[in-house]
Amino acid sequence: MRSNVKPSKNVGLLRPSGGVLHFWRLTVREAELLGARFILIQLPRSFKETEESFANAEGFFSMIERDSFEIAVELRGWSERGIRRFVREFEVIDVTDPLVRIPLHRGETNYYRLHGRYEDGRIVYVHWYSEEELKKARDRIVGWNHSESFVYFNNSNMCDDAKRFRKMVRELLG
Repeated sequence: MRSNVKPSKNVGLLRPSGGVLHFWRLTVREAELLGARFILIQLPRSFKETEESFANAEGFFSMIERDSFEIAVELRGWSERGIRRFVREFEVIDVTDPLVRIPLHRGETNYYRLHGRYEDGRIVYVHWYSEEELKKARDRIVGWNHSESFVYFNNSNMCDDAKRFRKMVRELLG
């Protein structure tokens, strides 16, 4: 599907604009076609923890239709206090790395992303998770589980890491 609306510097960062609403509608349509349950909003580091960002988010979430989708949000570089406020105020799932911190939303579903290892505040995507790291992630995810949890690997060895992780979870849960 082609769009006549071209991205611009005014589209993004949850700015409540016609362009953003247009792209949200396209995203919802694609999610419907895929039979998805979630829509992940992955925000860049440039989406800073400011009152302007909260105001943009308030405008964005008040103008969109969520339909039957749960919305998961990945905030980068925010404090735990800011993340907690954001995910609770806008009733979204806090996407987090289980090796870094516990999810801060109130919902029954958790969504985790494992990117790799962290060095000096940056993600190193070229990473093979050790057995110890995967066991630690598994134990935390199982311990923090409310109703269901989804785990997404996004690193250089994601397929192998995900298979090893799934095997560990199955061995634990039977």
